[in-house]
Amino acid sequence: MSIWRSTCCSADLSTAQRELVRAYLDELLSGKYSNGDLSSIWRKTRAELRFGSRKSATKFLQTMRSVFDSLDDRSAR
Repeated sequence: MSIWRSTCCSADLSTAQRELVRAYLDELLSGKYSNGDLSSIWRKTRAELRFGSRKSATKFLQTMRSVFDSLDDRSAR
């Protein structure tokens, strides 16, 4: 996961783009969707990354959200 994290952190996303992604992740992780729902949503994307269990998609999305939090922490310094 550290390779993904460093790639994401060096991605050239504008503040507006990061806010858009953050809002989408917040919606997905709001509790409105089950692990199965999130897994289904993920499978409908063009992403090549696949998960072995329904909980894995949820965990990955939570990790993505924490990466965006860490980007904010770094930019605030």
